[in-house]
Amino acid sequence: MTTGSPLYELEPQLADYIKRGILVVPIRGKNQPLVRGGFYAASRNPGLVASWWQEWPDAWVAIRTGAIVNGGSGIVVVDIDPKHGGFETLAQLIGPEKPKVPTVLSPSGGEHEWYLCPPAGCISTIGKGGRRRKGLGPGIDVKADLCHCHAPGGSPRSPYRWHELYNLNTAPLTPLPAVLTPVEIPDDEEETTAMARQRCATPVSASAMRRLASSATG
Repeated sequence: MTTGSPLYELEPQLADYIKRGILVVPIRGKNQPLVRGGFYAASRNPGLVASWWQEWPDAWVAIRTGAIVNGGSGIVVVDIDPKHGGFETLAQLIGPEKPKVPTVLSPSGGEHEWYLCPPAGCISTIGKGGRRRKGLGPGIDVKADLCHCHAPGGSPRSPYRWHELYNLNTAPLTPLPAVLTPVEIPDDEEETTAMARQRCATPVSASAMRRLASSATG
């Protein structure tokens, strides 16, 4: 690699993502992409990515998740939030042993576990891709099609770090297990759930309560 190469000019982690074909976008804070188009503009073009970080040297990194055929990087991220019982939910789904997959440590004490996305795609449980879906349980989000996720690198100020034992250099990307794959809710089930919620939310008048009481006793 020559000194004039755009990859040479990039922060090492950004360069590694690009060499692996992972689409990146500069982001500020929790969820503010800095380029027009947001995660849709994520790129692995070294010249373009270098220009972004020249303009915003303190930017954090987000990767575009989801299937390659749907514009993603071929990666699904299982986002575990300990404040809402994410690790307990994960243990119920796959058992107590931690998956040996590339893992990002988040500033909240949680983890982002990386998997290979199913080639045909995978729905997300959050963001633009989070349409009608069944989540995996409390404290877990799946970031796949039409979504993005924070990743280490870009700026030394980024609070995201790779797990010491499980990272892209030490742990393989493995296919997303079926038990961690969100299921889309059929239209009829969604309508039934909405109707049930509406019935529960509808106030019952005093006269209706008297009729219910009299029918129960009589």
